[in-house]
Amino acid sequence: MQHAFALGFLAFLAALVCQSLNISFKKAIFLGFISASFFGALIELLQGLCTSSREADIYDIFADVVGASIAVLFLIVRNTRKP
Repeated sequence: MQHAFALGFLAFLAALVCQSLNISFKKAIFLGFISASFFGALIELLQGLCTSSREADIYDIFADVVGASIAVLFLIVRNTRKP
């Protein structure tokens, strides 16, 4: 749950930053999703490779992607409701 929330929030912020840089809405949500998902997977990979007290978990990566997906869906719904 924490992974989904954290990476969803990251995807949301990344998409908003892209929009503020005048990147199209579709590209902004795509970049937000991809960057958050990649970042989550990178963290898991580094946990597995660089620490002895933590291990990589595929379910954490899945939670990261789910959180990013929910954020993107929220942005799409929010954007379609604007007049």
